[in-house]
Amino acid sequence: MFDWIKNLFQSIFGGKPEVPEAPKPEPKIEDVSPIKLPPEIEKEGDALKLKETLYYLAIESDYPQSDRLGVFKEPNGKVIYTGSSAFKKAADIEGSCKLNDGRVLNYASHKGSEVSWKEISSPYGHGVKGYALQPMRSAAVDPHVVPYGSKLFIKETVGLSLLDGSKHDGIWFAHDTGGAIKGARIDLFAGVGKASMKQFYAKGLGSKNGVTVEILKDDAQAPTSKPVEPKPEASKDQAPWMKFAVAELGTKEISGSKHNQRIIDYHNDTSLSANDDETAWCSSFVNWCFDEVGIKGTRSAWARKWLDWGVKLDKPRYGCVCVIERNGPGGDSHVFFWLGEQEGTVLALGGNQGNSVSKAKYSKSLVLGYRWPSDSEMAKLPKGA
Repeated sequence: MFDWIKNLFQSIFGGKPEVPEAPKPEPKIEDVSPIKLPPEIEKEGDALKLKETLYYLAIESDYPQSDRLGVFKEPNGKVIYTGSSAFKKAADIEGSCKLNDGRVLNYASHKGSEVSWKEISSPYGHGVKGYALQPMRSAAVDPHVVPYGSKLFIKETVGLSLLDGSKHDGIWFAHDTGGAIKGARIDLFAGVGKASMKQFYAKGLGSKNGVTVEILKDDAQAPTSKPVEPKPEASKDQAPWMKFAVAELGTKEISGSKHNQRIIDYHNDTSLSANDDETAWCSSFVNWCFDEVGIKGTRSAWARKWLDWGVKLDKPRYGCVCVIERNGPGGDSHVFFWLGEQEGTVLALGGNQGNSVSKAKYSKSLVLGYRWPSDSEMAKLPKGA
């Protein structure tokens, strides 16, 4: 996330870096009051015209595992992890990363060209003032132009897809900053892995083309968006396992003879306990997510087994288990978490979808059933989960 790091790599290796520019060193934590806007910042009515770039949580499985030269150290010099040089390079630029074993590391400090790291519990990384980064919501700003913590409306981002399958209302929050984020700049946190930037590029966003940024009052709604009405069947708070499912987006199989330990961890929540990432793992992933909140799943690696679990739902609700058939009656089946519906399809968040934890769409005609944890299992959830 630092221009000086990019320049160093370019001077040594030549060419352009593989990842988009998104320099972001952690600032000193202090309140900065807005000053008079620099003359280069244009305005459109009450909105600022800022040049937008993108950044994301670098995930280890996105990068070649051809060497083990990328050493992640704490500020005291203690080695936290050793990965590939390609992954370390991307992590240094992005400022936060997710290892194959599921841990998340965040920028701690730097000395010269050496970046040091700290392990954190937040699934996507930390911004300034203790803010936890949120995909499609957090933005890095120059605090002299946009105060930290500001609620923002960026009309060009309306309609982008959020992690739960719903559409973006254009609301962002100034939760981060960066060494190159000065003056008429804003850096949008796209999400998990390089793939999270694709939809931005498809809309012409992310290349400093310019976006309109309106600073809203805390209780103000997006000028062009309608209030979001909660689903009557269930709110996201009633499906706490989903925060774990969402945090795993981007976890994927490793090609070749090596296997992703995180996927093996999913398997360990079933009686099969497979020790590779090639055995079908959609059911293992669902079991793992429920286990994270203390709910007992099927303990089976067979997707159809979920049709006998919990209680049947006549209507799906956010975070419910959905089972589909993929090759006709009695054929292969697949299980995932239901996010919503769109034009005759169900929106799915699941494992082993394109060999990764991802979002996908399936024809509604393939659905075999929707299931929800029994009352006795839901009662195990801690208060406030």
